Amino acid sequence: PTGSGKTLAYVLPIVDILSKRVVTRLRAVVVLPTRDLVTQVKETFDAFVKGTNLVVAAASGQQSFAHEQNALVGSTGADYPGGKSRVDILITTPGRLMDHLTSTPNFTLQHLRFLVIDEADRLLNQSYNDWLNQILHATRPEQKSNASPLDFKYDHQGVIEADAIAPSFLKSFYTQPNTDLDLPKAPSVSSF
Repeated sequence: PTGSGKTLAYVLPIVDILSKRVVTRLRAVVVLPTRDLVTQVKETFDAFVKGTNLVVAAASGQQSFAHEQNALVGSTGADYPGGKSRVDILITTPGRLMDHLTSTPNFTLQHLRFLVIDEADRLLNQSYNDWLNQILHATRPEQKSNASPLDFKYDHQGVIEADAIAPSFLKSFYTQPNTDLDLPKAPSVSSF
């Protein structure tokens, strides 16, 4: 029932684990069926991330799409193979998440560690563009048979890379592992 503390059951472990992070990357996504619930859950996260460097954002269509894009990835001019993120935790509706996956440059779920589907019974009845399968697909690298190395950008000091590529995604670009980070890994997304 409402008010029984279900939200805290996932907020507390996510905040505790992610509070030790060094680099800001989108590592947790909470999917909710309504804008009102997005607002409530964001307020709960905001209360518990105080004193940490974690950044929480909401994307539910209450603000313009361009404003949300800026909040999530900043400028969308350059292309970063590892994606770009200004937030650690995103609270969203399935439709808005799908919009960002398809239309926001550099928005990626490749670093995702936690996927929370709250009010799952209501959400699974919504078939908005097969959202759940698309989200799960976005957390896994594509298997490429003729993969070629990435085209890294260089300057006079070396490689420029704004955000590292997730190790599980690196393997899709190389046929031979270069380091132990490039070895295949099992998907690391946890679900609540």
